Amino acid sequence: MFSIKRLLYLFLVAVTVSSFAGTGGEYVNGVEGIKGASVPPPGLYTRNYIVFYSADTLAGPDGGNLPVGFNADVSAVVSRLIFITKYKFLGADYGFDITVPLVRTSLSIDAMALDETRAGLGDILIEPVILSWHFNRADMSAAVGVFFKTGNFAAQHPASPGKDYTTRMFTLGATIYLDSNRKTSFSILSRYETHGTDGSTGISPGDDFHFEFGFGHTFGRFTDVGIAGYAAWQVSDDSGAVTAGGVRDRALALGPEISTVLPKAGLLFSIRILKEFNAIDRPEGWIAVTTLTHRF
Repeated sequence: MFSIKRLLYLFLVAVTVSSFAGTGGEYVNGVEGIKGASVPPPGLYTRNYIVFYSADTLAGPDGGNLPVGFNADVSAVVSRLIFITKYKFLGADYGFDITVPLVRTSLSIDAMALDETRAGLGDILIEPVILSWHFNRADMSAAVGVFFKTGNFAAQHPASPGKDYTTRMFTLGATIYLDSNRKTSFSILSRYETHGTDGSTGISPGDDFHFEFGFGHTFGRFTDVGIAGYAAWQVSDDSGAVTAGGVRDRALALGPEISTVLPKAGLLFSIRILKEFNAIDRPEGWIAVTTLTHRF
């Protein structure tokens, strides 16, 4: 039998599933990969993500599988509008964007007699500052953003697509080209999240640090093939009346990616599939992401 403390712990873990993978933050790790830190030149862009995450393992504080009959399937359609201006700041192109997610989560935990599906608007991300630099052998980017409490949320439904707190996110990344003709690249895109207090539980989630990476090679003129992945850690303890005893989340993931440019249509298409491993205090599964970017 599970103690009340263990069941409470399981519930606290379950309510973070709407972030799909990684730690308990808002950002969905795995949606960027090869050349993920490279921002396009000035212009207006749409970037649409189709995301599917599935996990049937719930990793405990020691990384072992908790035998609670856990299963989660999350799908999302995410629309992002990006405007990179011709205005220069600190030598960088200045831009901003807004990201709007629609999320569907099916969550079951046999030990809690929990089985539910919820769908709706997730929390909207606005990044009022995006800075991007371009050099012969490197691209760099930085951004500041806020996730707002716009998502559908109900405290009694852990599969809710939104969270009951605001999150601030700081981004810094670089793409390095390993040869003079920019065929082979390595990219790393890091993010740091700080969270407000959950209005329904009184808990303030700990800060999160995570980065996505990609190593790829361009075949021909327009197709990149390589590997992508991410690493994510909770770097400070949760605080509030009831927490999971100082346990900090962790997740790693790795997998293949392919992307191609359709220049006449002004489109960039990519797909990656990542398998998670070495998770702590989190679901552990896999994530598949397709993206379609269009320049107007």
